[in-house]
Amino acid sequence: AALADLAAHEGFPGHDWHYKVMTQNRSNIAGVRWLTPGAVEDSSSMWEDSMAAEGWALYAEALLAEPQPGAPEGFYTPEERLYQLQGKLYRDLRVRVDTGIHTNRMSYAEAVDLFSEIVDFLPGKCSDTAAVKSEAKQASCGSAERAIFRYSKWPTQAITYRLGKEEIFALRKEAAAAVGDRFSPKTFHLLFMKQGTIPPGYFRDELLREIKDAK
Repeated sequence: AALADLAAHEGFPGHDWHYKVMTQNRSNIAGVRWLTPGAVEDSSSMWEDSMAAEGWALYAEALLAEPQPGAPEGFYTPEERLYQLQGKLYRDLRVRVDTGIHTNRMSYAEAVDLFSEIVDFLPGKCSDTAAVKSEAKQASCGSAERAIFRYSKWPTQAITYRLGKEEIFALRKEAAAAVGDRFSPKTFHLLFMKQGTIPPGYFRDELLREIKDAK
């Protein structure tokens, strides 16, 4: 059941589709951004802003949960929807953990415990020998430890998923308000992706202008 959410993030309509649209529009993307090794052959190797790249992929997960033509309840089954919501919780908690660790408001151990307890719904501290007798708790603590290690070494990256997603939703709302009934989600998504993986704030005005000019 978790594969649907993962496929939406990494494949379609997430990263893979994003990079394909970027490649198709490479002539409109600043040449300097293709100078990273392998970028010409594989657009996913180009310089990118995490808020744009990971924000889009997390937005893609949420997009499949929205009512769609022929799928009024979205594309997830009830089981897949639960995994998608758990993934949302996971990314939301990253904001608290990332900012907490790097402002000294949360210890490393507290972050590990919080991740295990909230994301995996398993009570008890990972340092509690009684709690970790459970194989499920052991696995959860191991997973939480690896996640927190990553966040501790890469300040602010973990929060870009949630912040980027919210920025895209805000821009979509603004675009829809600008053209009313003429708003086309397909047009919005293609115009967004063709800009490449740069923060939406840099191309907001251009995108809104193109949305208004679209036939």
